[in-house]
Amino acid sequence: SRASADELMKFLVRMEQGRVVDPFSSRLLKRLMYVTERRIRYASSPTLAGAAVYFKSGSLYKCEAEVDFKCGKYKGNVKNLMHSVAIVEAPAAERRLYYIVVLMSNVLRKNSANDHQALATAIHRLIEARHPAPVPEPSATPAIAPES
Repeated sequence: SRASADELMKFLVRMEQGRVVDPFSSRLLKRLMYVTERRIRYASSPTLAGAAVYFKSGSLYKCEAEVDFKCGKYKGNVKNLMHSVAIVEAPAAERRLYYIVVLMSNVLRKNSANDHQALATAIHRLIEARHPAPVPEPSATPAIAPES
């Protein structure tokens, strides 16, 4: 992808607003983001297990010969791009927390999937801390004692 994180974020916001062509097209694009076979990279964070996560991730790596380095899948030493976009609605049924993340990295010489997963956990925990679940108020109705 040649898009910047800023442009990807603008695209996702427009999609959420129903402004990618029209509302129908926007909903269809979001649905396609949800039907990924399994959660990977950012979306695989255990903290997101109960959330609806609409996401796509992709990577591009390139290697050159280097002493004491063995090139491998997703472990480039010249280029090791990993990009993730995610719309998180948590918990899935309530949508109490609702946010968008765009993450672009170039971590050389290692597979950064675990780094993306760790960032997802940290970001979600930060958002949970800043927006705690409301504490249910005690019932205003007094308890009725059973008659004897």
